[in-house]
Amino acid sequence: MANKVKVGIADDHEIFCKSLRDALVYDNDFDVLFTAENGSELLFELDKATIDILILDLRMPVISGSEALPIISEKFPSLKIIILSSFESPHLIIETMQKGAHAFLNKKIGIDTLIEAMHHVLEKGYYFPDTLNEELIKEALKNSKFSVKSIIRSPLTSRELEIVKLICEEKNTKAISEQLNLSERTIENHRYRLSKKIGSSNSINILVYALQNGIAKITADGKVQFE
Repeated sequence: MANKVKVGIADDHEIFCKSLRDALVYDNDFDVLFTAENGSELLFELDKATIDILILDLRMPVISGSEALPIISEKFPSLKIIILSSFESPHLIIETMQKGAHAFLNKKIGIDTLIEAMHHVLEKGYYFPDTLNEELIKEALKNSKFSVKSIIRSPLTSRELEIVKLICEEKNTKAISEQLNLSERTIENHRYRLSKKIGSSNSINILVYALQNGIAKITADGKVQFE
């Protein structure tokens, strides 16, 4: 890849940090410019190196990731920040995103999920985990510092729009196939093409995509309404 994505990693667990760095470098799309063991070291490194994505742990010595997050967000507004933490709750996710994070992931995820999130953040500006419900999405979209404006590069077909609606209604492949009277294989093919157009197969990200592109809206009573 001619232009690699420049990455910084901040985590006080040396073995985890090294393993993550090696996995990202092995992928070939990424160039890890630095690692930092605490928030103070991180701020020093950010003043020296220009990166595209920061992978940030919330709990670190000296200055924690949680304390450093709003400082970094204010000083480097174009930097995409992905929280990678062992501690996870919907309200913690919302809190960090409102401080300037663009994604929140649990450390238990696989490297493929992290890489998917990194590409999604660069392309769309956000990455929501499936643990969020509609009410918390609405809270996240309100008063948040990050942009979630998407661009439809390939317009969705009428069938794909139907499937987006059903996915947002939390229907699985079997239920969608029964409702549309199509085989499960056909639905899986449609979902695969949707994931390519939207940039994610994550149902929460599909919902946010629908909201941001005028396919759906949240009504005053908190319901999702499709146009």
